[in-house]
Amino acid sequence: SRVGLKVLSSLGDGTLDVLDRTFEPTRLPEERQSELRNAFEPIVAQAEPGFAYQLLFRQGGLIGANAFALPSGGVVVTDELVALAENDDEITAVLAHEVGHVVHRHGLRQAIQSSMLAVAIVIVTGDLSSTSSFVAALPTALAQTHFSRDFEREADDYAMTYLAARHVDPCHLGALLQRMQERSGDGVEIPFLSTHPSTRERIEKLGGTCS
Repeated sequence: SRVGLKVLSSLGDGTLDVLDRTFEPTRLPEERQSELRNAFEPIVAQAEPGFAYQLLFRQGGLIGANAFALPSGGVVVTDELVALAENDDEITAVLAHEVGHVVHRHGLRQAIQSSMLAVAIVIVTGDLSSTSSFVAALPTALAQTHFSRDFEREADDYAMTYLAARHVDPCHLGALLQRMQERSGDGVEIPFLSTHPSTRERIEKLGGTCS
């Protein structure tokens, strides 16, 4: 709904502001950013309309290789993830997964399931000011949200459907997940992995690692 999308836009902007307290500006060359945005465009062209889809780049720093979906439609990808990917099909698979989070409104749904009742109040009333103290805290909460396993599987399914339609093997997502898992072996937690169902389970569902 129009009111719902207005709220998602506000939450998306606020969540990005919170994330940018950790991130640094991207160092990816403009040409490389343009290439990846060209890969992003067909994903959002067939996605549910009405969201403010955009592809954003940041240095991940301590977070490292990662990607995040904002409730408003933005997808944040770190320079480290781009560097870790061995080909653009792997990045495309991650982007499709994140767009799946947007389309299914997982950020907002997770907030509601976490008893953030102020979100529900805003959706019903359309009045951000009436719950301003609660709303002000929501972007921080959303930036720290761990999606449920059901949501992650739903986003994986969305990516697999998109990739199949484009004749791209979903094993490319499995391959990147495997590499991220290996990179996290030094004890550094990678949120993209830690908040998802087990990496092994996901790789098996995605058809392996293309090897």
